[in-house]
Amino acid sequence: MEIKQEQYDMLKEVIEKAQKVLNEIKGIEKEGDENKAYWSRRMGVLATVMLEGGVVTGERWVEIGKERGYDPRGTAGFYAGEKSTMTVIGGDKRAITDYGMNDVKDWLNGKWGAKPFDKDLEKFKSLIENKI
Repeated sequence: MEIKQEQYDMLKEVIEKAQKVLNEIKGIEKEGDENKAYWSRRMGVLATVMLEGGVVTGERWVEIGKERGYDPRGTAGFYAGEKSTMTVIGGDKRAITDYGMNDVKDWLNGKWGAKPFDKDLEKFKSLIENKI
């Protein structure tokens, strides 16, 4: 199959536009921000729990995860390991752990080379101002 230069250019433009849309959905602001997007997604979940008082219902936990692009089953990693960032308390309650709070603090201060995106800085401004 032979593709003319004009067709190639058009396809390339469509692919580039589609990639930009996918990056926006993932929270990636520019090429090379995959690490930043990963931490923005993960820490954004924990920071949201902190903004809501550190404890949320199971239903709210699922909503927060979905808001950040997680499938509900994909949030199990927050509860895993010795240094889990979330824990289940009293039936249907989910609480951020000390490890989780420390991770959010580190993220907001740029640890891992992944300072939050501007939209996150605005949303979590009160956590920064309160010197968590």
